[in-house]
Amino acid sequence: MLATGDDVDVAAADLNGDNKQDLVFANLSTATVSVLLGKGDGTFAAAVDYPTAEPPRAVIVADLNADGRPDLAVVNYKASSVGVLLGNGDGTFTAHVDYPTSASPNSVVAGDLNGDGRLDLAVPSGDGSAGVVSVLLGHGDGTFVPHVDYPTDEIPNSAAIGDFNGDGTPDLAVADYEYAVSVLLGRGDGTFADKVDYRTDEYPRSVTVADFDNDGRLDIAVAEIDGYASVLLGRGDGTFADKLESLTDGDAETLAVGDLNKDGKLDLVVTHGAVSPFAVTVLLGKGDGTFVVSASYPVDYFATAVALTDANGDGNLDIAIANYDSPASLMFGRGDGTFAARQDFTIGYTPSAVAAADVNRDGHPDLVVGTSGSIVTVLFGDGNGGLGQKINYPSGTGCNSVGIADFNFDGWPDLAVTNSGSATVSVMLNVGDGTFAANVAYPTGNGPNSLAIGDLNADGLLDLAVVNSGSSTLSVLLGQCAGTFAAKVDYKTEYTPQSIALADLNRDQLLDAVVASSGAVSVLMGRGDATFAPAVDYVTGYGTASVAIADFNGDGWSDLAVVHTGSVGILLGQGHGVFAPKVDYEVAYDSSRVAIADLNGDGKLDLAVANSDSDSVSVLLGRGDGTFRASVEYRASDDVCGVAVADFNGDGRPDIAVPNCGASTVSVMLNGCWSAGASGP
Repeated sequence: MLATGDDVDVAAADLNGDNKQDLVFANLSTATVSVLLGKGDGTFAAAVDYPTAEPPRAVIVADLNADGRPDLAVVNYKASSVGVLLGNGDGTFTAHVDYPTSASPNSVVAGDLNGDGRLDLAVPSGDGSAGVVSVLLGHGDGTFVPHVDYPTDEIPNSAAIGDFNGDGTPDLAVADYEYAVSVLLGRGDGTFADKVDYRTDEYPRSVTVADFDNDGRLDIAVAEIDGYASVLLGRGDGTFADKLESLTDGDAETLAVGDLNKDGKLDLVVTHGAVSPFAVTVLLGKGDGTFVVSASYPVDYFATAVALTDANGDGNLDIAIANYDSPASLMFGRGDGTFAARQDFTIGYTPSAVAAADVNRDGHPDLVVGTSGSIVTVLFGDGNGGLGQKINYPSGTGCNSVGIADFNFDGWPDLAVTNSGSATVSVMLNVGDGTFAANVAYPTGNGPNSLAIGDLNADGLLDLAVVNSGSSTLSVLLGQCAGTFAAKVDYKTEYTPQSIALADLNRDQLLDAVVASSGAVSVLMGRGDATFAPAVDYVTGYGTASVAIADFNGDGWSDLAVVHTGSVGILLGQGHGVFAPKVDYEVAYDSSRVAIADLNGDGKLDLAVANSDSDSVSVLLGRGDGTFRASVEYRASDDVCGVAVADFNGDGRPDIAVPNCGASTVSVMLNGCWSAGASGP
């Protein structure tokens, strides 16, 4: 997610001349435009807001003063004006200067309408009484003469410019809310002939111009509120054939055009208005002016505008979406007409933990989900990003942590699940086909809420380490033959431990433990006999929730990632199990769990953090030196309470799975790009 304002429009362009695509959003409620400068890898610098008149409804990028620098033109609906913000060439802009339009302007387009080599503006205006398109001829210095109005139908929403009759003069196409597209042929001097209307279905909202049937003549595409994307094929003489309809998935609001699957045929992306479920639809072109629906991708609230841009420099078009009353969205294209987006799979119980592994050995990752309903759910991956058959297994009360390993060395992954309500850890052995035998419960301390698996006494058998928040203890259960475990031995920890991880921190070939507790992480060096040296504590922060271990800076020593309220703290290892003070990276306030993987294929480890109240996953891309870029949020569903990483669709890119505790679902977010130096899942 891209944190901007109450977005209603979006435009994409290189605003600072660094050959990287940037984004501009119009923010309705804050009367600003937000500029987000792109880093060229799919991530963006923090938004910089520029005031506008109230309220901005649309924004475009164009060089309005012919200085070679991109400028902004912003439509102000209540102020009945178009504001011009001249660019400084470095991605910053001057204060807005407003030029009156007719009442209630809705959008703006720029073009040389009178053939003088200077850009002019056309602004559809009207609220239901007398619609017009206001033409403001440019002086060439970013200023404009007073508007001249040309009648349209009652509520013109959108306009596009093109030479429809081949006379070398720009013409106008205007989508009017009252069932028509109006075509106004240009005279070459900035004036226009009377409109000619072409019938559409109910309430066309957006119009764009392109050659959709590859005959060398410009056609017109419109998004219609009854759910159609329609194309009027041009005859080349300024007239158009009857519309060809392509059904979308709902209330069509706006559209964008581009070749999304690189087949030489133009495709459409259509946003949908205030009709749930909220989504954008991708329609792949057949090359004859008709389209087939490829897929719909969920968004947070209704999407008000869309722009196509290569945000991460991989040569594939990505989708930037303005969402009303919600953060903006960016979906990375794969170059085949599909895009990274989440898929939700129903669990049936309230999930609380998730882990990924190929439990049936078919070559596709599966998901194991612990739930608060005393059930462990296994969902089998289909290798295409989907989850098919699911099987529920009874466990103890409150399954809140899941571990997967081969406990009996038969080559099949087994399960271990902590049960907070029944103070046990349940072990379920794989039968040998991806299904599991009945659970065997082993007592732990009170309130077990996290487990780790490893050989703690160097006997070649896997052991369990479980932290218990209710008794502030660490329970060690030593593995025995055939996948059974000895009775627990408890070690005192700091107050209310929340998470545990195991690794060889001092390179003595023995496993050590790191326990995240309230306000601190404790490092316990292993002695090789399943006992530990006294803990060394490192201050983290309020609400410490989880810890993970990896070498983030490539120096051969393990580092720590610790999630606490609103931040991920990185403690770099200095050797021999000693760690430097933490460096915090901001994430959502309600962060809880963290997973580590190379999410963008650059050979550097990245972080994925689950955020419960904000219903999202924060991704922090690693630089390879132990530092991380600013987090980017990706929306999931209700109350995200865990995170796991695996390649669910077999494309070689790690994907993200999260349990949604409030929705009783699991969301799978497929990775949308992966190339050297690329960023973002």
